[in-house]
Amino acid sequence: DLPRGEAVKMAATYAVGTCATRPFFSVQIKNTLTNAAVDLTGATVVFYFKEANAKAAKVSAGACTVTDAVNGKTEYRWGATDLDVPGTYDASFKITHTDTKVQNVVITGVVVRSKLG
Repeated sequence: DLPRGEAVKMAATYAVGTCATRPFFSVQIKNTLTNAAVDLTGATVVFYFKEANAKAAKVSAGACTVTDAVNGKTEYRWGATDLDVPGTYDASFKITHTDTKVQNVVITGVVVRSKLG
């Protein structure tokens, strides 16, 4: 399941074809009050991905790569079977900061389209 607790929710503008492993799912985490980047230095980020109405997650606690900690940038690198079923999904980045506080960023409405060609 997606992480529980307080979360920042965003609508998706992200669509990808089935069986793709690129582009990576990249995000920049920002403070919702100030729009400043959240510093991810020393933080652990994991990824959850499930069909919107499903109970089980397609990806559960997948490891993320922090690509620019100071500017809040992280990404999940798709596995070979992560995008094998078309549909509408919910994604969540769960960030555990160095002070052990947890921040969830939930992205709803991620579209996985049928493979073209």
